[in-house]
This record gives sequence, structure tokens and C-alpha cells, in this order.
Amino acid sequence: MRAQLAFALPAVRSWAATHDSLREITRADVLATLPRSGQPRATAVQGLRSIFRILRARKLVFTNPTFRIHVSARP
Repeated sequence: MRAQLAFALPAVRSWAATHDSLREITRADVLATLPRSGQPRATAVQGLRSIFRILRARKLVFTNPTFRIHVSARP
């Protein structure tokens, strides 16, 4: 769990400066904060997915903005 949070932390920190809640995060926000490609992108998406999946299951957000963001296994 710590690793997942560590992967997502840069994106969450950047959103904290511009958004009041994670409910305001859109797919465009997610795509804008992700690294261009490679392993950093894959781990960031994985971390964000796990956070939004938990929040969605607990009904704290309405949608999961990481839904259908595909990351290839190889760059």
C-alpha cells in the first residue's frame, strides 16, 4: 500500500494546489500529470488507480478518472 501511495503522491500533491477535493479530478487532469512513458507512467497509473478504486468503492468519489487509461507493458 505504501508503494502505491508513493507512486501517486506527485500527482496528488500537484492537484492539492489547484483542487479542493479529489472529486474534482477529471480524466484530463490525470493525463496531464502522468509522466510521458515508461515505467514511471505505469507505476503512477497503478498508484492512482488503487486510490480511486478504493474511494469509488466507499462512494467518496462519483467516477474513477483512471478508468480506461491503458499503459503498455513495454515502452
